[in-house]
Order: sequence, then C-alpha cells, then structure tokens
Amino acid sequence: MNTHRNFKTCLLSFTTSFSLLVCCLAIFQVSSAAETIDTESVLKAFRESVDWPENMAVKQTTSYGGIYQPDNISNATMLYHEKNERLRFIHKSWEMNQETGVPDEYYHDGIWIPEMKGVYILGSGSTEIESLQLYDDSEERSQILYNSGSSRFYQGLYNVRGKYLQNDLTMDRVNEVARGELEGQASVIIEAELPDGHLTLWLSPEEGYTMQKWRLVKEVGKHVEPDRVTQPSQAEKTGAATERSITEYIFYDRQIVDGFNVPMEMKKLRWIEYGDEKEMTSEVTSRLSDIQFNPDFDALSVFEVPDYSHIEDITLFRKDRGHLSNLEWNEGSFRVKVPEVNIEKKLAEGADAHKSEKTKEEEKIPERISLNLGASEESDAFIIPGLTRSMAIAGAASVSLLFIVLVLLWRVRRKK
Repeated sequence: MNTHRNFKTCLLSFTTSFSLLVCCLAIFQVSSAAETIDTESVLKAFRESVDWPENMAVKQTTSYGGIYQPDNISNATMLYHEKNERLRFIHKSWEMNQETGVPDEYYHDGIWIPEMKGVYILGSGSTEIESLQLYDDSEERSQILYNSGSSRFYQGLYNVRGKYLQNDLTMDRVNEVARGELEGQASVIIEAELPDGHLTLWLSPEEGYTMQKWRLVKEVGKHVEPDRVTQPSQAEKTGAATERSITEYIFYDRQIVDGFNVPMEMKKLRWIEYGDEKEMTSEVTSRLSDIQFNPDFDALSVFEVPDYSHIEDITLFRKDRGHLSNLEWNEGSFRVKVPEVNIEKKLAEGADAHKSEKTKEEEKIPERISLNLGASEESDAFIIPGLTRSMAIAGAASVSLLFIVLVLLWRVRRKK
C-alpha cells in the first residue's frame, strides 16, 4: 500500500516538474523569439520613415558655433521651398562681431531648378541682395549645392557631400544589430561599415524605426584624405594631426505631420580625435516650424526667377574656365555690360596717332581693314533653357562697338 502510494506521489512530482520544464522552455522560446531582430524588415521600415513627399515648404531656425571662433554664435532663419528637385531658399543670419559688439548680418537668396542645366543662382548681401553669383557647373555639383541648402538633413543619413548614406546601408554591410536604449527610450542599434566610415544608427522600434540618432566615424587615410579634415586648432603648436573625424546627428520632438513622423528639432555635432584628445569643431542646433507637405507653389510663385535689374555686381563662375564679371540683367537675360566709349575722344586719339606715324604720301593711300568675326570653337554664349527669355551672356556687343570705331576712324583717314 505504501509502495503504491509512494509511486503515485513520485509520478505526480515527476509530472509536475516536467510540466514546469515545458512551460519554462516555452517561455524561453517566446522570449528568444521576441529578442530576434529581423534586420531586413528594420532597414525597410527605416527607409520608409524618411520617404517624405518631394514637395514641401518649411521654416528652419538654427544656431551655430565653430572651432576657431568658440565665442561666436551665429543664428539663422531659413525659408525652404522644395518641389520636384527645385529649390528656392531665403537665408537670413547674424553673427555677433566681437570687436564692435554689433551683429554682422548676412542675406542669401538662392534658386535652383533642373531646367537651368547645372546653373545655380545665389544672391548675397547684408539685409538684401547686393551681388549675384551664377555657378555654371555640372548637375552633380549643383545637386550638392541644392542638398546643402535644403532641409534634407532631417530626412536620413545625410552627409555634407550631398549623399544619403542609407543608400549604402545594405544587409551585407551590417556588422551588428542589438536592442538598447537612448536617453531612456527603447532603441534598435545598428553597426555597419560603409565606404564613408563606421556607422552607428539608433532607431525607435516604438515609432516605426524612425531615426533617433546616427554617428559616422571617418578614419583619416581610410575613409577620408588628410587634407579634407579639420585639423586641431593648436596644430601649429602641438604638431598633432587628426586621426578620426566624427559627425553625429540627434533628433528630438517628433510630431505627426500629414501622416509622417517628423523630428522637429535636430542637433548636429562634429569633432576630431587625435591620440587621446578630442576637440569639437562645430555644434549646430536646428528647429523646424511651419512645415507643409505639398503646398500650393503656383500661388506662392517662388520658382520664378526674380528681377535682378537693380544688381550691379553680377559674376558668372564658369566650370573649368575661371569667371566672367561685368554682367547685367537685361529684361530677363544676363548680358555683358557694354563699356561706355567716348567716340570723339577715340577718333581724335586715332587721328593724332595716324598723323605721327604716316608720311603725307602714305596718308593718301587708304588701308584695307579686315576683321574676322567668325565663330570660335569655344563660344562665349551661355544659355539656360526653361526661362521665359533665354539667359545669354556674350561679348558680341563689345566686338561690334570696336568695329564701328574702326570704320569711323577709317572714314576720317580717307577724308584727310
């Protein structure tokens, strides 16, 4: 009897222990499954989170501090209008002048549209446009200018060369994916080796894997050339050279705008490291406001080229061909200014020179004047399609004026 009872007790104890073991294994399996991260799905969700509409208008306020003027803080207000690779931005900034105690003001008004075929127009001044720069360059270069002057810093792993690093963030470049925390919030942390540097990316699993922070470490000699890196401010004294260049973006205050999760505030830090030393090179804090997706740009008329007729200082920076100054805006076109010439003075100077060089017999024999006005292989014509009137820059006006002066001079000599 006791033996039977003991057997039942042991059987019950074994069954209970086995059930507990099965439950523990099940719980462990569920826990392990919960810890497993589908990296490919995470990257897909991240890319979707920064896939904002192409059309947007936004106001951005920024404060900036740099390495070589640590006591100087610049503040800026920027208005961006972006539509299908078009950009119009107005940038107003000021920086306290430490010598005068009065802020120095700066004003920039830039416009870039694809129809300009690689030409970027930038107006500059203190409180309004006082000078105009035209950048005749490749479309790639203009795209970099476009990106650097836009609000796209909030839309992904953007670097200063106008490139989005998430395009290089592929599965084969990911070294590690782990769960963690950032400032008390849950994070998925991705480590990857990209052509541009070592990337660490923090994403929020609770907000569709949107960006919380990213950091890019560039090793000098591996990811970046020494001459492309800021050197220590006391390098002339210490002889130190930068070994690593680090860029870090941190995003705050996410808000839902037309269904998109938008970080309204961003902090950008840059520093260099050499040996055991670390030196900040810049610190930028920016905040977005008045953000609109797909606004009515036709009503805003922001992509119409302004009237620059009142601007006297206009320069064209030509690709691989120096620059061309002395331009003017003439009813929708940029043209070379025709220099003012005193015709009577030129004729008098020509007659005097002729009298001093020719004998009386020679004066009776007219010379044949020949001007070769044929087109050269490299024309100075500069045309930007897509505007109401072609923008043309040509030196033909000056050549024509010279021709007229020579003809008049020849006629004077014939009469003599």
